[in-house]
Amino acid sequence: GLATVEHALGLNAMSDSIRGWLNHLAARVYLDQWEPKPARPFAEETLRLGNEIDDPALIALGQTDLAGVAFWSFAEDANKIVDLAHSEAIEAGVPETIGLERQWKAWIDENYEHDASAAAEMSEAEAYLREAGDLRTGLEVTGQVAQAVRLTGDLYSALAMLLELQSKMRATGN
Repeated sequence: GLATVEHALGLNAMSDSIRGWLNHLAARVYLDQWEPKPARPFAEETLRLGNEIDDPALIALGQTDLAGVAFWSFAEDANKIVDLAHSEAIEAGVPETIGLERQWKAWIDENYEHDASAAAEMSEAEAYLREAGDLRTGLEVTGQVAQAVRLTGDLYSALAMLLELQSKMRATGN
């Protein structure tokens, strides 16, 4: 887990690209634990390294991680941050990063009770993650929005989303 990533970051014999990727992984671990404060320096370092070596994919990952930090810290400018992450992810052209960014955008929209937008963005996230070969995360994000919509009381939307998810789960054999 995190101890392994931090140990690897302590090694000096690696490229900036690998160091950036490891910082991204550390940020993701913290974001998965709903801890934006310790995730921020790793996300910022990912972005800094991406800019330093002019790596669009790494820049997009760093910006996407900062969108996650903005979501978990309820930042007022979360929409601005995630929109920048979207631009960077599209420019980099990496489906997995676009999927992760769309996931953060969906959650930010869900916080503002824009359920229809959140569901559409989560559907986009699923499509990009599936394109990247990450079927499990793709299915998880679709279920997450259905759950979030259900919690806000829009049962019809939640049911529609779950029915869509059910057919996709059958198609993958899960």
